[in-house]
Amino acid sequence: MIGVLNMNIINNVYKSKLLSDSVYYKIVFMTWALVHTLSFGPRITGYFSPIILLWGLLILFKNLVLERKNIKKSYFCIIFAFLAAYVITIVVNSSLNIFGNTKTLIWSAIMLLVMFINEYSQDNKKVYNDIIKVSSVIVISTFIISVISVAMFCLDISYWVNRADGALIPQGYYAARLWGIYVDPNQGSSIGIVSLICSIIIIIFANKSFKGKIKLFNIINIIIQYIFIILTGSRGGEIAFIFVLLGLIYLLTDYLLKNKIKAIVIRTIVGLLCGLIISVTIVFSFENSRKLLANIPRLTISTQEFISNTTGTDVGSHSGNITVERPDVGGGIDSSNGRLTLWRDGFRLIKYSPIFGFGDRNIVSKAAEFTPGSSLEKQFVHNGFIHMLLSGGIVAVSIMMTLLVLIMINIVKIVFGNKRYNRGYYIYSIMSLLIGSLLITAVFLTEIFYQNSFMATVFWIYMGFVVALANDKKLLEN
Repeated sequence: MIGVLNMNIINNVYKSKLLSDSVYYKIVFMTWALVHTLSFGPRITGYFSPIILLWGLLILFKNLVLERKNIKKSYFCIIFAFLAAYVITIVVNSSLNIFGNTKTLIWSAIMLLVMFINEYSQDNKKVYNDIIKVSSVIVISTFIISVISVAMFCLDISYWVNRADGALIPQGYYAARLWGIYVDPNQGSSIGIVSLICSIIIIIFANKSFKGKIKLFNIINIIIQYIFIILTGSRGGEIAFIFVLLGLIYLLTDYLLKNKIKAIVIRTIVGLLCGLIISVTIVFSFENSRKLLANIPRLTISTQEFISNTTGTDVGSHSGNITVERPDVGGGIDSSNGRLTLWRDGFRLIKYSPIFGFGDRNIVSKAAEFTPGSSLEKQFVHNGFIHMLLSGGIVAVSIMMTLLVLIMINIVKIVFGNKRYNRGYYIYSIMSLLIGSLLITAVFLTEIFYQNSFMATVFWIYMGFVVALANDKKLLEN
């Protein structure tokens, strides 16, 4: 009797909108993670971490205990194996930072079992509503950040701030790179790409669901994000952007040729070739675009002087003479900015614990112990996949790659399949581009795996959307 009563109380608690519908948690978590990417963010986000964590654990309990039927068995088994493998990693390395690695395990469980797993039933059109909600929040918030950042470039604003860990970082436009108000321009570039893709998703919906003003706003956001991406000077971002442009141009070319070239294989090849040529050409034009944009600060010198005189802020120190040549690239300098050294040191280190790795929080300590003088004693490995290898070993990488490959096979089948030219297909395809761009970004940044960052959150949320649509052909073909 008591057990039944307690169960009724639990069920009543979970009827709350904040617990029954995980999209609210996903949006709050995503916003929290986005704020963390800003220079002042870590000083704020720490206060909300306990609330975010508790809320996530409550939904995690619901997904595992109360509504297990909504979790696809094959994916659940792979996810469970991935998390179980990390438990073994923690045990094997229990002499070092067991509390920190347990936190990593909990955040990873929230990513995989709350962000990725969803509660959509068959033929549940709510998935489209949630895609719009999440995409809209991303677009609005990143639009504000990028407008501020681009304005800092136009007004030649640059200054230094202390990061949460005490390190000094530039803000505004510094060393031919637009940091804006982000902690890192490489992260900023990736976030800009995500925002740009989300605007395209909203525009596709806007044909029926929204008015012209919403379309106009998203077109403006695409332009702002495009300018921001160019000015960040992120080469990893440029590679991810080539992938996105290739995919978008392929989809457009395929649509335009649907009645002119009947053979799907030929049409696909033509579309991919057009996408590759045009996307590479656009990205190669970035340098000339930066030179053109560098003229803007020269036109705002009077405004710069006014701001400097009235606020005392360091504005217009370059007198409009903005450089677009990165000092850390070319001239015999390591073109990878030390990444190749970090990756080599990562592969050297993993030899000492190849099966289950060292744990996410132990990499620096283990680098000092096993490979003294290693670059990993001072920096992250700057590669999400190598970081996963160091954190969870070959076992973790094998399990996660199994999950990714299974999902990617479905994506390829649908994107290059016979049933095309409806709104669901294009939304699915463009979300797949978002996922692919983040995987490319993870090659150059410590992202996605064993992380609770903004990009990791977006990756798993949209991966969940893609899986939900792929599992319900009626929704996809509607």
